[in-house]
Amino acid sequence: FNRVLANQATMGTTLNTLAAGLPHRIDFTQTLTVQMRQGALSSISKEEVLNGGNRAVIGTSVTGYEVVQFQSATLIAANTYSVTGFLRAQAGSEAEMLGLRGSGQNFILLNQAVVQPNLSLSEAGQSLTWRVGPAQLDTGNPAYLEFQFAGALKALRPLPPAQIKVVRDPAGILISWIRRTRTDGDSWELAEVPLGETVESYRLDIVNGGSVVRSVTLALPNYLYTSATIAADFGAMPTSFTLRVAQLSAAVGAGTILERTLYV
Repeated sequence: FNRVLANQATMGTTLNTLAAGLPHRIDFTQTLTVQMRQGALSSISKEEVLNGGNRAVIGTSVTGYEVVQFQSATLIAANTYSVTGFLRAQAGSEAEMLGLRGSGQNFILLNQAVVQPNLSLSEAGQSLTWRVGPAQLDTGNPAYLEFQFAGALKALRPLPPAQIKVVRDPAGILISWIRRTRTDGDSWELAEVPLGETVESYRLDIVNGGSVVRSVTLALPNYLYTSATIAADFGAMPTSFTLRVAQLSAAVGAGTILERTLYV
């Protein structure tokens, strides 16, 4: 026995595609049509969205689940809603915001009905056999669904850094960014958010024409890209180049990558 699921989830299926969206702002440029299999959706105010309301996941176990929030849900047919006003790539799911997510994806409201199984850290990545069914029946009853599934360690995956920038320096180019945290980082009173990892460590890749020309591991959120190193990588000072930076975790390795093309 693992746990009792007390409520049915509010969930449906997407009927159209969803392209990658603008992060960190409410986006009304895209509309998703969702046919509900269970439950109903409702609109909320902008303030309620910014306070964490209407959080949902879109995806499958194959394509991954992007966490979103939405402001507007309009009933357009029986059990079918037009959903818009999205906040994309929430809760550290930047890696799951695909360039184009096809139709036929699960759309599941993250309310009290959606809970995590009780697993130890050692069990989280193992393939386990699960049986789910009516609590009043024996687990061998035909009403039970049986499937095999291996969980992931995404709850421990470091968030991508933010606000990467480059500044010309007499010695070359100074690259810097601001780290984020998964733990206890919501207070506005903090001078800096908690590390959330055993040690502070980052991997920075410098890309030229799609190929990584330099990869370094760093203990601080900055890197001096010296003129001599730039010349070795590019031949001359480039007008722009692409950076990829990820925080490293002792538990899961590299976190979600922040990629930006910067101009110098």
